Formats: sequence, structure tokens, C-alpha cells
Amino acid sequence: MRIAACLLLANLTVAAAPPSATITLAVPGRVNSTPWIAASGAFVAVAWTAGADRKGDVMLAVSRDGGRSFAAPVQVNDVAGEARISGEIAPRVALSPRRGADPLVTVTWNAKVTDAAIKTARSTDGGRTFIGQTPLQPQGAPGERGWPATTFDSRGVLHAIWLDHRGMVADKAAAGTHVHKGEHDGVAMAQRSGLYYSGTNGERELFKGVCYCCKTAMAAGPNDEIYAAWRHVFAGNMRDMAFT
Repeated sequence: MRIAACLLLANLTVAAAPPSATITLAVPGRVNSTPWIAASGAFVAVAWTAGADRKGDVMLAVSRDGGRSFAAPVQVNDVAGEARISGEIAPRVALSPRRGADPLVTVTWNAKVTDAAIKTARSTDGGRTFIGQTPLQPQGAPGERGWPATTFDSRGVLHAIWLDHRGMVADKAAAGTHVHKGEHDGVAMAQRSGLYYSGTNGERELFKGVCYCCKTAMAAGPNDEIYAAWRHVFAGNMRDMAFT
């Protein structure tokens, strides 16, 4: 799998290379997949999952010379094997520039040991170590969740969105019956799924009616505007991109 035009996930290679060469990033003996990349000046960070025996870990490798060479990858998650591996829920890496230092690095991923969780961890030393491994939703929040996206504002605050299915669990508990998406109207079904946001004051639901199978996207503007996009289920069961 290629990352941009110069990266290939297969076996671990960290030697310097000319700008036109292919550099390989991976953990030997693992299935390496679902890459995500971010850059700030010459600092480049690549996050991906390395899987074996149906378990996965989130890895990160960084370059400080514009991708000509990369340091050896480090494991981000502190609970071994907790990462969920899917091309639809790739780990996200975001960078916040800092004057005179490496950028602040944050990696966000989908984890599942007992409950589904969106977790995030940050590095203040340029991706060498990670601290503050915390879930973005309350502990024990029921149901499935995933498809996160993240961005930093100019103050170094991380903003995140994801799709959350806890409304489905609540409806099933209230009805006392099994709820299956094939048994209901698509628009009504979508109302059980929400777009959730986490920023400076914890998490909250932004909208109901999201299409629960598609990636989300986020970006910050020059004046700290925060933009978000996702796939929504509109009236008439019309599924199309939404933006706020």
C-alpha cells in the first residue's frame, strides 16, 4: 500500500534515501495496513496498524527531513493488541506546530478490548513517546463507534469527530426487542446513529441521522474555524455528503 508517492508499507527500512526513492515502513512479521499521514514543514508523521493473530497495534514513524529518512516506528497504544484494523477506521495522526521544537503529535484510533472506544494519545517529544492515552467518550459508553477524524486549532487544542451507535443500544433496551437495520426504514434507522464531537469541554452529539459506514473528515481554518464533513442520510433515504 503506497502512502503519497514515496512510502510503501512492507518491511522496516529507515535508512536515508534520495527524494525520488521508495522508503519502506512496517513492523516485520506483521500485516501492516491502514496508513495515515500528516506533515508540518519538514516534519512528517505516518501512523498505521500492525496486526497479527487477529490483534492490532498502532504504530508511528516520523521524519524530520521531509520524508528522506524515518526513525524506527514506535507503538502508540499501551494496551497491546487493542487496535481495530480496518481500512474504514484507520488511525489518524494530527500535528500542531511549535516554535523551536518538533510539532505536538496526536494519534487517534479505534480500540476494542471489552467496549468499543475512540482513544487518543499525544507526544510532546516528536513521536518518541506517547502519554495521556484517554478515551474520547465516557467510560463504558455502550454500542459501536468508529470512523474518527481529528484536527488541531492554533492553540494546540485537538478537535475530533466520530460516528457513534450508542443510540441503537438505548432503543433496543427501551423496546426490549432486537433491532436490525434491515427491518426498518433507512431514515429512521439512521436516527439511531450520531455524529459526536470532542473538543475543549468533553464530548457531545452534534447531529443524528448519519450514514454509519463512511469515513469522516475535519480541518481547521486560519482563524480557528473548525470544518467537518461526513455522509448523512437525508429525507427520502438520500445518502450524500454533509458539511458543517
